[in-house]
Amino acid sequence: MQLSLSTLFFLIFTQIIYQKDSYPTQSKIQEQLNTLSTDTARISYLHTIAKQYPMELSSKKEKEIISFLAFKAMELSNHIHSVKHTFLALNLMQRSLITYQQYKKAQQYGLKILDLTKKVRDPELKAQMFNSVAISYFYQNDWKNYFEYQFKALRLFESLRMTSDVAKVYSALGKASYYTNDPKEGVHYNHKALDYYLSKGDNEKVADVYNDMGTLFMSQEGGSDSAIYYLNKSIQYARKGTDHNLLTTPQFNLAGIYVEQKKYKQALELVQSALETARKAENMNSFTLYSVGLSYVYTEMHQYKEAEEVLQNALKTSQVEGTPYLKIQIYKALNELYTQSGDAERNVEILHKYIALRDSVFNEEKAEAISQMKVEYETEKKEAQIHILEDSVRTRNWLMGISALAGLLAFGLFWGYWRAFRLQKQLRLQQQQSFEQQQENMKLEQQALQAQKDLAEQKNLTLQTEMEAKQRELTTATMFIQQKNELLESLQQQIREVSVNETNHKQIHQISQTIRRNMNFDDDWDKIKIHFEGVHPDFFEKLATTSLTDHELRHCAYIKMKFNPKEIASLLNIDVNSVRVSRYRIKKKLGLDAEQDLPDYISSI
Repeated sequence: MQLSLSTLFFLIFTQIIYQKDSYPTQSKIQEQLNTLSTDTARISYLHTIAKQYPMELSSKKEKEIISFLAFKAMELSNHIHSVKHTFLALNLMQRSLITYQQYKKAQQYGLKILDLTKKVRDPELKAQMFNSVAISYFYQNDWKNYFEYQFKALRLFESLRMTSDVAKVYSALGKASYYTNDPKEGVHYNHKALDYYLSKGDNEKVADVYNDMGTLFMSQEGGSDSAIYYLNKSIQYARKGTDHNLLTTPQFNLAGIYVEQKKYKQALELVQSALETARKAENMNSFTLYSVGLSYVYTEMHQYKEAEEVLQNALKTSQVEGTPYLKIQIYKALNELYTQSGDAERNVEILHKYIALRDSVFNEEKAEAISQMKVEYETEKKEAQIHILEDSVRTRNWLMGISALAGLLAFGLFWGYWRAFRLQKQLRLQQQQSFEQQQENMKLEQQALQAQKDLAEQKNLTLQTEMEAKQRELTTATMFIQQKNELLESLQQQIREVSVNETNHKQIHQISQTIRRNMNFDDDWDKIKIHFEGVHPDFFEKLATTSLTDHELRHCAYIKMKFNPKEIASLLNIDVNSVRVSRYRIKKKLGLDAEQDLPDYISSI
């Protein structure tokens, strides 16, 4: 299924990650942890740091920070009995897994949080837990459970009159309605959030909600007018705020709709405005992806030169700073540009670069996933060791030391075997993904080969067209000269039959000389030969080793051009019988058998 351009613009934009000026390093975080006196305070600090990051990250460094925060929190949670701080640690681990797109594993932590709600009496904390559980279902596309737990959180927040959190939940429900393809419900939820943000004068939140309402209708058939209305409202309120990213988001989405409607001037103004904002903010991720969007506008306008210039500039920028994912987006856009412009040769080149880069990214992601699994395994192993020690203390009062040691050893062996089995299963999954990646690469290579084949066919077609044109020129020139000679011969014959007297003798003699001058067969042949060698460049070279005279070579050329004996006689200024005699001599000089056909032989040269 081919995506609409407006949806394509929205999907490009959802990959933009807002850049933060600076995040604390792992060493700085560790230094701060060392200054805190309790594990609960340390977990709260780690959770506060994590809230500064967006839910989805593309930077490897940022992913590593979130992973570090999560495993630190989980390690600390083994020493506390606070349900709240256990929840915060589980929530951090869930976030880390979502960052690495391990959504099934993240859902397992969501279920642990759900189980923890049974021990909670504080309605505010329980509402936060339900919200966290809902998020785990969001990334599994389990919308039934997502809405169920969001509404549980919503009812608790409403009962506590926590209007800010109520508005956040309604806004989240509005965003989810985009994926459930239910704009009516989405608008209802977003209006609930709008009522609160408008009452508080929070222009940036209002702009964000209006943008969400616009995107709800972007993918709906006949929803363009509604989308344009809400996106313009978003732009109106975003101009009142300070976050420039909130202004560029609806601008970019609105540009996608204008491209669909072929309103290219408005689309260009919006994308260029967003591009300039990203450049001033030094947000290279946004700058690169807005450049890709701008290239799509130029491509739709068939301004391929401008589209290529934008993409090449974006490619230079991504070489200096940016992620491989940005280069992949640029290569995809170049592929679409060269496909639409019919530049098969450059399309083949860009496809090879795209395949190589995607392989590199896939291998890096695989290495990151394996590294994440190893860290996770070590953490869980430490947790198991802690549990074993705690069990050992408790059972020492009831069982003899030897029995306890044997039981713990058996448990440890079982745990190690079970964990090894799980790791092996995950590694098999990685191998399967690698195989699927190879299959995809083969498909792309086949596309590249097909593009090369199309290019070769295009060149052959061009050569064939040129050759046919030269053949037509040769035939036309020869026929013209033949007809001219026949006409002049006819005139010469008529002059001979005219009665001559003293009065007209001189005039008739002059006319006869003029005709003879125009019947210069050598000059005619020179003109024909130029065209002939353009069509058959090696013909005379292949006959150069024979003892054929110039007159006989000329005869062979006319045979190659498929003229009959009568036409050849006219062109050579001889009679038809002389043509037959000439052919006999040519066959003899070429060493042909009597039954061998001369025209067939000449045609094969």
